[in-house]
Formats: sequence, structure tokens, C-alpha cells
Amino acid sequence: MRNLILAVFGLVFAGAACSKDTSAPPAGGAYVALVSVTLPSPTVVVGETEHGVATAKDVTGTLLSGRPMTWRSSVPAVASVNDAGMISALAPGATMISASAEGVSGSASLTVNAPAPIPVASVSVSLSASSVVAGQSAQATATVKDAGGNTLSGRVVTWESSNNGIATVSATGSIVAVTAGTATITASSEGVNGSAALTVTAAPPVPVATVSVSLNPSSVVAGQTGQATATLKDAGGNTLSGRVVTWQSSSQGVATISSSGGISAIAAGTTTITATSEGKSGTATLTVTAASPVPVATVTVSLSASSIVAGQTGQATATLKDAGGNTLSGRVVTWQSSATGVATVSGSGGITAIAAGTTTITATSEGKTGTATLTVTAVPPVPVASVTVSPTTASVQVGSTQQYTAVTRDASGNVLTGRPITWTSNATGVATVSGSGLGTGVATGSATITATSGTASGTANITVTAPPPPPSGSAPEPGGSDVVLLQDNFDRTSLSSLLAPYVTRGTMGLVTDGRSGQAVRFLYTGASSDNLLETTFPITTDIYFRFWYRSSPGADPSCQGQNDSGFKWFMAWRPGTAPRYTMSVTNADGVPYQGRPNAGLEFTSHDQSSTNEPAQFLSNINHNIRFSTTNEGNWHKYTLHIKVGTGGYEQIWVDDTLLLDNSGMGYNHDATGISLIQFPGTMVRWFAGCDFTVDIDDLVVWHK
Repeated sequence: MRNLILAVFGLVFAGAACSKDTSAPPAGGAYVALVSVTLPSPTVVVGETEHGVATAKDVTGTLLSGRPMTWRSSVPAVASVNDAGMISALAPGATMISASAEGVSGSASLTVNAPAPIPVASVSVSLSASSVVAGQSAQATATVKDAGGNTLSGRVVTWESSNNGIATVSATGSIVAVTAGTATITASSEGVNGSAALTVTAAPPVPVATVSVSLNPSSVVAGQTGQATATLKDAGGNTLSGRVVTWQSSSQGVATISSSGGISAIAAGTTTITATSEGKSGTATLTVTAASPVPVATVTVSLSASSIVAGQTGQATATLKDAGGNTLSGRVVTWQSSATGVATVSGSGGITAIAAGTTTITATSEGKTGTATLTVTAVPPVPVASVTVSPTTASVQVGSTQQYTAVTRDASGNVLTGRPITWTSNATGVATVSGSGLGTGVATGSATITATSGTASGTANITVTAPPPPPSGSAPEPGGSDVVLLQDNFDRTSLSSLLAPYVTRGTMGLVTDGRSGQAVRFLYTGASSDNLLETTFPITTDIYFRFWYRSSPGADPSCQGQNDSGFKWFMAWRPGTAPRYTMSVTNADGVPYQGRPNAGLEFTSHDQSSTNEPAQFLSNINHNIRFSTTNEGNWHKYTLHIKVGTGGYEQIWVDDTLLLDNSGMGYNHDATGISLIQFPGTMVRWFAGCDFTVDIDDLVVWHK
């Protein structure tokens, strides 16, 4: 830069020297030899001013004062200068500012810059139309202002749409509407934004000008279907889609048409199919021909009620179908009942119930048949109006029974038979009553026995008194002259040694709290309800058995009345195939009846060899001691005496009380003696929840 200034100075000086005035020197005697121009700033902005300074010097470099100067600008359009050297910047560019004195000039370069632009403060957007139709265009205009609200021009503006799927905007603000919706049009300049909302509405559809209808097929058989198609076009012949089309058949008895153009042929004839859209219509003619009848393939019969009461009516309906499963109508159907004494059927399927029973209702059409079973029930019985119980009063001892009967009558006093009767006791702790009306004394006191049939009931009173004391005496025991055939106190320390003398069946265990040492326990469960010890001895025709038993508390071989046969308590066998004696614990009534039915789980007996002993078990003569009264968990003694042959009999004692004795009944038995026993028992039937145990101790078998 320094070299450039020196070079300029040299040129100026040389210019000044070349233009030196050679005329006489001015007053003072010195000529101007050098003029230099100094500017406060070599660079200014348009609109600014500054003052140039010019100095004159003689050849010796002495500053000359008072010399007049002439000023000029080499490019007046860029900057001007007045006679005082005041410079005004007019336009961007470069110029030389020079001063002359006495023919000597000097200059300085000046650069004029454009002023810095005023910042954009706001941008506002206006739309030629704020709402346009899809497919049309609009123009967005941006107005840019400074902070003083002055409009600025020449600024760069960029454009943007918030949703180009709704509308697009070009770099010049030209808007094209694409589809219905709203979009925000935004203009940005120097980081400042402005926007306007644009709404685009859907373009109205082009009007339908013509409608043409085609049929597939144009001729169909009654019962078949077809399809009608409508083609819509505008005035220019362009096909239109998405328009609403309505359909109509001029004769719906010939064919119907759905909203989608689906045709259903009904009967032979012709009909005009019309399609209408936006007030324009088109038609096509459909011909329907008669169909040949399709053969009946299946016949299905349904009944309005599959069970009706005698005297009532019902309706049978036949559904006919072809091989394709299509329902057929208008066919001839004939009807038949397989049992007209139960129900009849008319030609139209009307059913009349005659009497209780079942019948098959058959429908036939074109050789095909279908059936349905009808059940006719008897007319419901006349309601029971009253129930009379007999006897009206009774007195029994504890453990004894009283049979009650009930007579049912209708409202007119007529006796009704076969009606179900429910028996109840109002004090089951005093007396119970069975489902057949058998009352049983449980404890002293009074109770009311009620018989109910339907909504009617009748009552009777029962008084329970204490029983007489049991007969005195005791069960037999082996004496000094008696022959003991078998004796076992079960006092062995292991189960295997305890069971070794016997053939066994079922589940057993060893208990140490026997009546006299150890004892054997039999476990009755769902997995083991057949538990036996079996042993043999010499054949004997007049024999005694005694053992002690203890049941688990509440043991019930009847399983709460589900198994009234109970279980086979003790079986005494003859050798070979000869019949056995069966001693049972059962709820079954024994014979002879003698007014003393089973009081519940009694010890009974039966010889299957006897030709004249009743088939049922023998009735006890004492009902106070039973298995059900000795199941409290204590030890009890069971004694059995059997005599075979003519006039044979059985006797049973429990705890030295004689419970059963048929020695005076004169029954004849097989004369073969006893040689094998099985005990303590096999359940006749088993029910879940019936588990119990029986312990056995101190067995002895002997004869006199």
C-alpha cells in the first residue's frame, strides 16, 4: 500500500510539474509546485458527506497558503464535490476527487458503497382467493416491512405449503389446489415468517349425461339369477365412476333386482330393468322363461311340538329340497301316521292326538319320504284335593314300627290311585317314616306323621314308648366237655404271622389295642370292599362260632341308605358245591314279618340250601341291638349257632342278647355239615364316601 501511495504521489507531482505555470510568480514570489488532496475516509456510503483538504507547496516543499483551489470529481454520478471541497456520496462506485491551484493538480481516490439494507421486521401474506376449488390456482403475495412499518422491496422471499397434498406453492407464490382440505401458505424473508390459511373445496362432479344398461344374461330361467350393469358417461363420452345408481324392475312378478343390480328371476315373462343416476336413466329388457320342475331329492318333517297331550292338536310341516339343497315349493305332499290309534294326520299335516304312545308321521312327495316321531302323553291326572292317613293314632315301642297308609281323593271325594305320596315326620328324633309310610320309633315321645300328595296332605299321630327289657340269659360259650375246633386270640407281633393260618382276601392291618392284645383290622374303601379271613375245620353239623368285633365310629355298610343289602357279615360253607349259610348286616326286612320290620342294619341269617326257608333273610326277634347301635367304636361279642339237616335252624347273639332264633320254625336244610368259614364281610355294593374299618379278635369255633 505504501508503494502505491508513493507511486500516486509521484504521478501527481509529475503532473503538477508538467502543468507548472511558467508565468510570473504571484506576490510573495513562490510558485505552486505540488497540490495534495487528503480525504477523511477513502470509503463512504451513499448519502454520506465528507470534506476534502487540499494543500499547496512550492518546489522546496514549503506550504503555500491562500492559494485558491478548484475541485472536481472524475465520476460526478458517484460523488460530487463543491468549490469548498465538500464531497457528497451519490451512488455506489469509484471516483477521483481532485483539487487544482495555479495549474497544478492533486487527487485522491474515493469509493462509495451502497448502504446496508434495513432489516425485515414483518411479513404478511395475502391470497388472491382464500378458498379455491381442487384443480384451480391462486396467487399468494408477501408484503415485507421494516420496524417502522415501511414497505421494503427487493428482498428475497421463499414460499412453503403446510400440506402439499392439499395445495402446492411455487417460488413465486403461485398456488395450485390439489384436493379438498386446508393448508397454511407461509412466506419467509430474512428469518421472518408470515402465513395465510387456504381452504380447498372438492370439485363438483361432472354431471352424468347418459346411462346404458347391460344384462348378463338377457334371458334367464325362472328361479335363476343374473347381473345388471350400468355404464355412466359425461357429455364428452368419458366413463364416470363412484356415482349412486338405483335399480328398478317394471314387473317384479317376473323378476326382482337388488340395489347392486342382482337379478332374481321369478316367473316367465318380460320386464324392463332400469338404472337411474342423477336424473338420467337407461334400460334393458330381461326375458324370463319357465323352469322345468326340479325333482324332489329330500323330504324333512318338522313338528310344531314333538310331544303333545292326548286330545290336543299339532301341525306337521314338510320341507322339500332338490339335490343342490334348494327348497322347493308347490309340490304335492301326502301324509301318514304309523299309529292312528295314537295320533292321526290330515292331508294338510294337521295332527290330532288320540291316546298316549308314539307314532311316526311320514310325508311323501314324488316318491321321497321324510319322518318325525310324535309322542302323545296321557291327559294329566285330576289334582289331589285331600289325603287321609290311617291309622290316625298309633303307639309303638322304641325300635318298633307302624305301617301307615294314605288315601288320596279329588275335590268330589273320588278316590284317586297311583298318586305319589311323600312321607315326613315332624320330629325325627322321636319317630321316622320311610318313603313307603313305615314309621319307626326312635325315642320316647310324640310325633306327627304327614303324607303329602301334590298340594294336599294328611296327618296321623304316633306315640313312642320305652321297649321292655331284653330277655335274660347269655350266649353260649365252650364248656369243659365241648370240642373246640378252632381258637385264635390273634396275639402275634407281625401281620404276616397273624394272617399265616388263613387264606385272605382284601386289605388288612395289625392293631395293638385289641380286646386282649393284638387284633386284625379290615379296611373297607373304594379300593377294597371285599375283605375276608378264610379257614377250615372238620365237618360239623351242630356248630357254634364266637368272635369279638369293633367298628370305626359311625361305620355304615348301607352307605347312608344307598346299599340296603349291606354286606355279607359271616359265611359258613358246606364242602364241595353244597349251598352256604349267609349271615348279613342289612336293611332288608326279614320274614316271617310278624309286624317287626328291619329297624336298620340288623344281624340276619339265611340258609341257601333250605327248600322251605323263605328267600328273604330271617327277621330279628329283638331290634334293640343292631350293627347300627354297636358302631360307636367299642368291642362287642358276636355268637352264632347253626344246626343243619331236617328241622335245622340258626341263632344269633350280640353282647349275650338273643337277636335271631328260628329254631321253632321247622325249616329243612341240607344235612351236610359245615367245614369252612369266611368273615368278617363282603360289601354287596360300594358307594364313594362309605369308608370304615372293622377289627376282629378272640375267635373260637366249637361243638357240643
